[in-house]
Amino acid sequence: MIATIVYLIFILTGFIYIFRGDNKYLNLAKVYVFSIPFFGLMYDVGVSLTIDRFWAVIMLLVLILNKNLFKIEKSLKYLLFFIFYAFSITIIISQFLPDTANLFPPFRGKYRYITQILIWGLLIITVFYFTKYLKTEEDVKQLLKTLIISSFTLSLIGIFQYLFYKRFGYDIIPIGFLQGEERSGIFDYEGKHIFRVSSIGGEPKHFAYTLSIVLPLLIFSKYFKIINLRYYFSISIVMLINLFLTFSTQGYILFILNIFIGLIFIIFYKGIKLKFIVYSSLIFAFIIILLILNPIIFDLIKLRTIDRLTDPSIIGASSAIEDWNEAVIGFLNNNPHWLLTGVGLGNIHLYAQDYIPEYANYMQNNVFVAKSGFLRLLSETGIIGLFIFIIAYIRPLISIYKNSKQMNLFLLLIISSTYIFLDFLITQDGPGYIFFIMGILYVIARKDFITLRVIYEN
Repeated sequence: MIATIVYLIFILTGFIYIFRGDNKYLNLAKVYVFSIPFFGLMYDVGVSLTIDRFWAVIMLLVLILNKNLFKIEKSLKYLLFFIFYAFSITIIISQFLPDTANLFPPFRGKYRYITQILIWGLLIITVFYFTKYLKTEEDVKQLLKTLIISSFTLSLIGIFQYLFYKRFGYDIIPIGFLQGEERSGIFDYEGKHIFRVSSIGGEPKHFAYTLSIVLPLLIFSKYFKIINLRYYFSISIVMLINLFLTFSTQGYILFILNIFIGLIFIIFYKGIKLKFIVYSSLIFAFIIILLILNPIIFDLIKLRTIDRLTDPSIIGASSAIEDWNEAVIGFLNNNPHWLLTGVGLGNIHLYAQDYIPEYANYMQNNVFVAKSGFLRLLSETGIIGLFIFIIAYIRPLISIYKNSKQMNLFLLLIISSTYIFLDFLITQDGPGYIFFIMGILYVIARKDFITLRVIYEN
């Protein structure tokens, strides 16, 4: 009941916002972007309908009603090739599934491909909608700002969640509480209960994934003076504290990686200036001060990162490659002929059951996919699908790269799209982000957009 109420409140609020302004198409895009980080807000309608997927359905309906669904720009041809190939190969292969398909209910076994095509279609529709209805640089900036505000909102909820636990010893927003499958992110360390913040961002690792992407975006957008936000420093601190409190291995690693990528690009394009030194020093100074004030955080971070990677037995694994990825890689190693085409979207669990590692009994007779976005594309769409997807992603970057030296917005998008691309290589805990940034890239890469912007700056 509570899930229905919360879901309906979010939907009603979204529609009110959409119809309150003149540009309803932009408002719908902003509502969609605001919903992306709310990974924990989902409703079961046979498939997990997260709140961003709901708004993707609305965007699809808008395209259909305005007869724009098939009026696609030529620049999107490689993305269309990917859709055609991935969906076609999935439908064909799914007619000849192994006997393990009978171990699962129909829509988790032999008919799972139908829901997977639907879910991937809703992810990709973002790109088509953005290229059709985003017209100006200000539209793009508003979407980036909306994503930051959404992540900050989740961070405020995360602070409340943490303080409530410290005061009353109870997780007021447990993981899965809206789905009736409540569990908390608490784990034991040296006899102490350590609480992991998750907010409404899914599991702690999902929330950390969001923060590892959005916090660098906030920092670099401020550096380039792209987005004006009041209380920028306070917002950054709140989000960084939440990132620490997730105690997410991949969150820490991705955040450091994303900051490092941004700094490399800045040095290459702008050189090392006083402003660069000040910003870098502030970031690292805050991290060091936080560790000094609370030494246990340093020990926990070491446990969740260095120790976990160098000694996988800590989590029961046999190598740094964990459970789902290990099973998928084991299957591909022993069946290399599937590397060419893949086994179809969402089908890998039917083929890799015999390669589940001994420590991961929870995977037996359960649905799973590769955790790495690239490994998932490779295992489900093969080398062909992965290659086409990479081409579709890189193509608009080439146009943007040629103009990035003149335009700070272009440089910001090159930085963010590069680290989101690499993050997707590591994990696909937030698949909405790569299609969000892909949509932005195709908007910015339009010839009319680039020409007008360069003329204006010159």
